[in-house]
Amino acid sequence: TRLPVVLYGRSLVDGATWFVAFLQLLNAQQVNVVGVDAVPSDGGFVPSLWRTGDVVRDQRVLEIPADLSPGLYHLQLGAYYADRMQPIPIAPPTGPTNRFELATLKTP
Repeated sequence: TRLPVVLYGRSLVDGATWFVAFLQLLNAQQVNVVGVDAVPSDGGFVPSLWRTGDVVRDQRVLEIPADLSPGLYHLQLGAYYADRMQPIPIAPPTGPTNRFELATLKTP
């Protein structure tokens, strides 16, 4: 099963540093079931070209395993600097972290 996800972000600075965004589906034990890491927009509109206020569209597709067990899963987004594998802190409503929960999904 394919789970398409479209993300939108707004650049807060001119010429952002290159980074990789990850989208992960975690099980109830917070173990990564499936994920995809990529430069936003698949490198079509790289961060170094962004200007303050630019809206960036990024489409990802998670390939959900056919044998996925029933239960609750957490769809999370995060980012890291690719050149040094350093997490980029973000500030979701629950406080600073390197990832943000987009949704909780329940499989039958």
